[in-house]
Amino acid sequence: MFILAVFSVFAQSDQELKNSYQYGKQLIAERKFSLAKDIFYKLTQPLPNNIYEKYAHYFYGLALYKTGDKKTARTYLQKLVDSSPAFAQIDEAKYLLGAILLEAGEVKQGLDLLNSIKQSTIKEDINAQKRYFLSTLTTEQLKKLYETTQDESVGRVLAQKLVNERISTDDKLLLETLLVKYNLKSTSLIQTNKTLEPPILKSEYKIALFFPFLLKETSPYSPNRRYQFVYDMYEGMRIAQEHLEKEGVKIKLFTFDTERNDNVIAQLVQKQAKSEIDLIMGPIYPNNIHSLLPLAETKKINIVNPFANDIGIYQSNPYIFFAESSYQTQGKKTAEFAVQNFIGKKAYVYYGRNLEDSLSAFAHKETLEKANYQVFLRAIDSRTIYQRFTSDINNISKTDSAHIFISSSEEAVALNLISATQTGRKILPIIAPETWLNFEQIPYEKYQQAEVHFFASNYVRTNRDAKNFQKEYIARSNMMPSDFAYLGYEMMYYFGKILSKHGINFQNAIRQVDYDKGKMMIGFDFKDSNDNQCVAITKFKEGVLEIVNLPLISIEKLTDGTTD
Repeated sequence: MFILAVFSVFAQSDQELKNSYQYGKQLIAERKFSLAKDIFYKLTQPLPNNIYEKYAHYFYGLALYKTGDKKTARTYLQKLVDSSPAFAQIDEAKYLLGAILLEAGEVKQGLDLLNSIKQSTIKEDINAQKRYFLSTLTTEQLKKLYETTQDESVGRVLAQKLVNERISTDDKLLLETLLVKYNLKSTSLIQTNKTLEPPILKSEYKIALFFPFLLKETSPYSPNRRYQFVYDMYEGMRIAQEHLEKEGVKIKLFTFDTERNDNVIAQLVQKQAKSEIDLIMGPIYPNNIHSLLPLAETKKINIVNPFANDIGIYQSNPYIFFAESSYQTQGKKTAEFAVQNFIGKKAYVYYGRNLEDSLSAFAHKETLEKANYQVFLRAIDSRTIYQRFTSDINNISKTDSAHIFISSSEEAVALNLISATQTGRKILPIIAPETWLNFEQIPYEKYQQAEVHFFASNYVRTNRDAKNFQKEYIARSNMMPSDFAYLGYEMMYYFGKILSKHGINFQNAIRQVDYDKGKMMIGFDFKDSNDNQCVAITKFKEGVLEIVNLPLISIEKLTDGTTD
């Protein structure tokens, strides 16, 4: 096979090699990494007339990375870095290799490589990459890493962690040293610490669940079990409660049946006015939160709602948090992903008839416009939607690039858009709701061909924790866990940890801590917000649905001096 590959390159003329190289770069620009991988592999062969060998090593490594083969990508990039230190674009290769090393857990090697990059134009990307990765480490991991590296990025992130935690005398000395060394005294780093109240910690925390249990609706003898998802969530919470106790965090759960009725909730609130509740979870429906506010505000009890819709009316309330991202946050975060990952500064934004459709679409549009994008906003008309899609796609010239954001959960809309992209001039990246995965008329391979990215407020990973949870859940309930069971677990586990670390008055501290990776789902991030800022973005790669926005790696364009 190797002999055939070498012969294939050798048999090409200089012009054919140039054409192959330019075609490969075009595939990279169009994010067709699987096809680009085959082109650049052939161009990595060391033959006399192959002037593209070094560039091919980089692009082949990039294509391998983007298609999930990080081990082979590392091999080729390392070979380029070791053999060609004077290569004009060696910094781009170091940048990608450094990211791969960080993801592989070889943190010191990754940081050393990133710190050796001299090119000023990508310094901002490098620093952002380092900050993102370092923020996922614990304080103890950062302290050990700083001891061995004395890396400035590590020191700055460590200082931010220490400022927002209750720390020992030794750590206070370390913090003061970092603040002086990196001139952080004049920044908001110190100022945020002044807003934190001393934590009110307890040996056991009492959490009240205000859920619509509705026993008649969820009876196994009832043909209509509409509220079974509540019990799924509750069972996940109970498993998390037991796991927390093994880790020394004691949680006592109290259940209250709200019956999805504001009057019932008001009566429950009145009865609990003198009780010692430390945290409220619920109600399931955000519009019922109004009835819980008197209890929360008079006793300063934080409320965690499992779901977030339009959070506008609650954004100024310091006691309310939403475990999932709001529609507005989903629109904002998908736009940020597009800016960092898609080629071009143009977008077509479509939204359906529901309130959530317009909220996420307008947030996506506003975020893009702040990044100087040209945005075309369209309300979906089911009668003319195919013609609208086709017209917009055909308006994109062959040399231009754009992406499509669509907020609609109608199967007919998805079918029309996929059909329009197949008949259009080029494939444009699409961002669509995760609900599209439930449409039976669209096979998954169509989504992969159309470059569809799916966004969701939560996403269950297939890791060891998820597999262990599934086994435990089945053993307890004789049922497969639903997404609500996973959400219940993650919510209880995360906020149980928050209580043990920041006390029952965690409302200010939680807005100042960094992203916390979930055990089975994407995680939690309440930095300066009421709703979870984590939005999962997934796409199919070689038939497998994978999360693609942790972390974000930018594509660097190489200037090779050749003419088109």
